[in-house]
Amino acid sequence: MTKTEDDDPRSRSNNGGLEKKGSKAAIVASSDNKAKYSTSAGYDKDNDDDSILERYPPLSSSYHVSRWAILRLLGCMYFIAFLGAYFQNPGLMGSKGLQPTDAVFDSLKHDSKSSWEGFQEYPSIFWWIDHNDANMERVYLAGMTISALVVMFEQDSMLLQFLLWILYFSVVTTGQLGTSFYSYGWESQLLETGFLAIFLCDPWTAISPITSKNEAKSKRTQPSMIVLWLFRWLCFRISIGAGLIKIRGDSCWTQKTCLYYHFETQPIPSPLSFIFHFLPRYPYLHHAVDLDLFVQVYTSWMVLCPTLCDHRVNKDSAQGRKNDSSIYTMLSRLSLYVVRIGGFVQGGFMVNILLSGNFASLNHLTIIPSLACLDDACWSRFLQRRSGALEATVITMDGQGVSSIAKTLNTTVEESSKEPSKSRSEQSWFHGVLDQGAYIVLLLLIGYLSMPVVANLLQLGGQHQQMNASFGSFRLVNTYGAFGSVGKTRYEPIVSIAYSSTNSTGQQEYGWIELEFPCKPGNLARRPCFCAPYHYRLDWNIWFIGFKPHDRMLYQRESWLFSLISKLLDYDLGKDDRPWLDLLDSSTAYWLRSNYSQSNVPVYAKVDIYHYKMSQSLWQLVPALLVGEDVFWWNRTFEQSLIPPVILDPQSNRLARAA
Repeated sequence: MTKTEDDDPRSRSNNGGLEKKGSKAAIVASSDNKAKYSTSAGYDKDNDDDSILERYPPLSSSYHVSRWAILRLLGCMYFIAFLGAYFQNPGLMGSKGLQPTDAVFDSLKHDSKSSWEGFQEYPSIFWWIDHNDANMERVYLAGMTISALVVMFEQDSMLLQFLLWILYFSVVTTGQLGTSFYSYGWESQLLETGFLAIFLCDPWTAISPITSKNEAKSKRTQPSMIVLWLFRWLCFRISIGAGLIKIRGDSCWTQKTCLYYHFETQPIPSPLSFIFHFLPRYPYLHHAVDLDLFVQVYTSWMVLCPTLCDHRVNKDSAQGRKNDSSIYTMLSRLSLYVVRIGGFVQGGFMVNILLSGNFASLNHLTIIPSLACLDDACWSRFLQRRSGALEATVITMDGQGVSSIAKTLNTTVEESSKEPSKSRSEQSWFHGVLDQGAYIVLLLLIGYLSMPVVANLLQLGGQHQQMNASFGSFRLVNTYGAFGSVGKTRYEPIVSIAYSSTNSTGQQEYGWIELEFPCKPGNLARRPCFCAPYHYRLDWNIWFIGFKPHDRMLYQRESWLFSLISKLLDYDLGKDDRPWLDLLDSSTAYWLRSNYSQSNVPVYAKVDIYHYKMSQSLWQLVPALLVGEDVFWWNRTFEQSLIPPVILDPQSNRLARAA
């Protein structure tokens, strides 16, 4: 078939351009194959966007929305992490907290030859400033402020991303000095994701004025495909690591029985957990294990397929792309679809998991790298406009090479008709060379650091797979995994206190009062909470004591519980010496503060272990809840005494068994 002049998009203008009547922006091709732009008064937003998609490179070859979404969601995760540190860390590891870290860090400073040497082993800004409560609070507030700028005002700056990374690294480093409060895999996952996000930003974009957000969006360049692929590499390692640790860990995964217990024994069940737990064991919970392993083991490779970010516009534009049936093009499209499916599968599976319980920020963080698999064509038109994908840089291919011209839908005739100066072109070329060089160095660095991670996954050299392990002090590449083993019974530690009292016969008796934590099961009638991605660290840490043998977990990992009991019974503590009260449920904390203010201090404390079981499914509980009846979410039976009744010896200031 012979192509007529009307069919050729280059013939839609007298001067051979791509001009379209009624369009705000129209491309006009000049004799030297450079691109100029003109505007017209009439403008239909939707129709114009459609015409742009025909003339511009396809959205399947760009990743502006993915970058925008990754940086926004990562900013939210940073903000929540710093928010949790602001409210909880003074009580956890502040100078008056359960396990103070000031002295430990000061000891590190004293033993290190230099601050730089210490920084290389324990990355933290506190090598150059004093490690105290005031400076820690400044770090939390600075982190929340910067992350709010990233989320609310879309400040996509390498500088801001670096500051978030090093500030949170300082928090994590402090939290792991003699405590277990930051011994979770998602701390390293947030740091690794945050490090890659530094390079996702435009290297030559500084902090933009808040009032010029739209203008800043129009100047964003295409994110590097190297960095996007490194995000996919992270997504793959998270998924395959979690799948392999299940197969190699607990036999219940291969026997397909783990989900019979998981929803009941997970750290902090949510109300929706009472749906999942009571689903029929066969076929639902039995084959749900198949789905888990299928996604994490057998489909995780899909995100690693190569995709190209091709800006080239051939002479026939959209028509040429439609007629292109080369083997290379077909393989590229196939690979693109495979990566898209892999991204949707990994992200969708995380959404399914986060609905089944409260797993802190684990699932939310895992969704972030999967977004690097989704090109701009996968997103809604609203997000394409919101992220600036429809205002992207247009690059045309001429017979001699590539020339680029910035163009946005808001460009005026005068601005768009200006020819780029020679010095500006040279500067752009120089920046491009530096950018690509930096990305290649980053790729080589991550590749080198991935060697021990790959060896760990493949169990080379007779080693066993480590879960949530780092192979370098800067945690740039790590291993991940969760729930390699699943408890079949829920054992819950219950902390109780008692005040001195006597009965009618004058004998001493205990009136035990159980203390509630923000979200962990305790009161049988209290509704489970929704708290993810916020991380209640004390609720999570005390969950580990439920694993048998309970004594070993208490003494080797969660010894902070002795400190909590000592402080509960300490009569000499002042009003400002109890920041750890904020770690308890708000009603419990308020009641204790009222008693302490009246010099009414508990005399006895103990910790018992109870066996907890979910009482009924959510659909059985809801009718009673709707009519205002009291319901019991849990049933429990006494298991054993973990810490028998104790008092605080006033002379030695140590715990002693009560008489």
